[in-house]
Amino acid sequence: MENDEKQTAFEKTTETIGWLRIFLSPFLIGLIISAVIYFSYPNIWTMIASCAVLALSVVLGAKMASNAAKEHGTMNYISRTAATPELDENLKKDQNDTR
Repeated sequence: MENDEKQTAFEKTTETIGWLRIFLSPFLIGLIISAVIYFSYPNIWTMIASCAVLALSVVLGAKMASNAAKEHGTMNYISRTAATPELDENLKKDQNDTR
């Protein structure tokens, strides 16, 4: 969304929710990897490694979400990635098929 446009409260809320959804994807993957690293052999070194992986996933998630918000707007980005034109075409073909 352009910076010079005035956003309504609804638009700000949806953009914030979109930002969180984009952020959570790499964060949750990093959280799972961190848990596997630490709980495989819990000691101080695996804790340090798992914290480093988790910190990297936080930075990566925030960067991805911020870039998506700047370039396209988060809801536009999410709707593009969730769109399935191949499945839509197959659905139309199935509906037109009169066997």
